Amino acid sequence: MQMHNSGANVKDIRTAIDKKYADAATRTPTPMPPGGGGTPHH
Repeated sequence: MQMHNSGANVKDIRTAIDKKYADAATRTPTPMPPGGGGTPHH
């Protein structure tokens, strides 16, 4: 939420989450968002 509020797009947020939890034992098969983000929705 903080990243989104500061202007980050969905793709950037997903990349940051994936990097933070890269060493997690289990991962969910959540697909990347379509189009890589684009304009933020308010």
